[in-house]
Amino acid sequence: NSGATYHLGGKLFNMIAIGNASFITPWSFHGPEPGEHRLIGMTGVGEYVMDLRYYVFKHYCRNIRPGMVRVDADPMIQDDLQVMAFYHTGNGRLTIIINKHTTSNVTLNITLQNLPAIPTLSKYVTDGTDSYRSDPDITVVNNEFSMTINRSLVSLDYGE
Repeated sequence: NSGATYHLGGKLFNMIAIGNASFITPWSFHGPEPGEHRLIGMTGVGEYVMDLRYYVFKHYCRNIRPGMVRVDADPMIQDDLQVMAFYHTGNGRLTIIINKHTTSNVTLNITLQNLPAIPTLSKYVTDGTDSYRSDPDITVVNNEFSMTINRSLVSLDYGE
């Protein structure tokens, strides 16, 4: 369910932001029946289904790449909103992960400080119905942008 999905997003966030984890690996594979901890379920020989939890995990594992370092971001803007950011000085890749736990809308005004000019950010969203959905890019002007977020996990990426 989506509540457990956001709970997993919060746990992964805490492992990285508070626990300074540098390596996380999925360990939960199950049969065809949904389970509390299932990320991927086997539905037949060579057939599988990925749960929303898999896509929550993907925001962290696909976007935070080797060589990236955490950059200054207020991790707990408010009780139901978590933000972390990573930057790779060698290739210029930037990743921002935002985890919003409740259904109220909030508008974020974000300034990218001490970074080279970033023209656009690719946006990927996992919420109660969509799994790592690609949304329209966000235009960044003078390293500033705004976005409204509801209950979802969002990855913003620049670079390769």
